[in-house]
Amino acid sequence: MTALSYQDFLQIASRKLCDPNNLGRHNALLLVNFERLAELDGVLGFNAVDAVVRQISSQVKDALSAESLVGITGRYQICCLLVELLSDAHAILAAHKILRILMPPVVLGKRNITLAPRIGVALSNKSGCALDQLLSDASLAIHQARLEQESIKLFAAETEDPFLSQIDLWSDLGSAIEAGELHLCYQPQINLASGKIESTEALLRWHHPDHGPIRTDKLIQVAEGTALMPKLTLWVFLRH
Repeated sequence: MTALSYQDFLQIASRKLCDPNNLGRHNALLLVNFERLAELDGVLGFNAVDAVVRQISSQVKDALSAESLVGITGRYQICCLLVELLSDAHAILAAHKILRILMPPVVLGKRNITLAPRIGVALSNKSGCALDQLLSDASLAIHQARLEQESIKLFAAETEDPFLSQIDLWSDLGSAIEAGELHLCYQPQINLASGKIESTEALLRWHHPDHGPIRTDKLIQVAEGTALMPKLTLWVFLRH
């Protein structure tokens, strides 16, 4: 079966969630992101990558119940709305089922394409019907899964504030790089046998005006995978 387009998915999913007969029941939204596909646009071409997304979205649709919705909600992303679940645990079971389907490589011509799927799960068993909130929660869950190197992550409200804090740090880090507010500390590496310094390790340091000293691993985590990483790397090389 064919997956829904982005707009059709939003409209039909909103109606299902707001259906008075569906309020208060166990519903879930699963956001499935394919991180490897972005790397293939320049190799295989946009049309080929889009064809892969359509193929795998159809596979996912066929594996879920007839009441479930599956839509292509991004170039490397599909979204699944599961309604009238027996329990919240069934959303996680569905996520694992989708993961099993998507783990084998996709054959495209003579190539085997590894998808590297990551799934964010958001639950809706309250009286509300806000699809936008579910999408936001599932997106945050994917971000948390990426940080923790997990394939599936259930959204938890306590992860929201740290994520927003990281967005603030990312914005401030860009300004700090431009303003030259970072600095390097040098830690000697000593040969215990001779007692001589054989090398030094450069450690990146940043003292945030509100949060104080930011650990090097946290600083790298904020920049990693964004446009700040090349800027940060260049800054270190120019000052090393």
